[in-house]
Amino acid sequence: MSAGTNPDELCGFKLGQKIWCKTQQGSIVFGQIIRFYPTNDEGPASSVMDEFTGSHRVVLVATMTEDPPKGGRSKLNRAKAKHVQKNRR
Repeated sequence: MSAGTNPDELCGFKLGQKIWCKTQQGSIVFGQIIRFYPTNDEGPASSVMDEFTGSHRVVLVATMTEDPPKGGRSKLNRAKAKHVQKNRR
């Protein structure tokens, strides 16, 4: 990824927006957009705070959508339930 300007909006998506996407490995990601990388070598990309893993993920903007993929909602519900159970201990 190359350095440069950090726009507030890219390809119709805005900083802080929650999105769904898939990684190159096929993992489903859901989370908030933290930063854009418009001049990334592989294509415009975004850093997302993944709610499934609690980690930052860099994904291509071309894979991002507002609509969940098949199985996405149930995966999100399982991740939230697991987080609640972990915090009860």
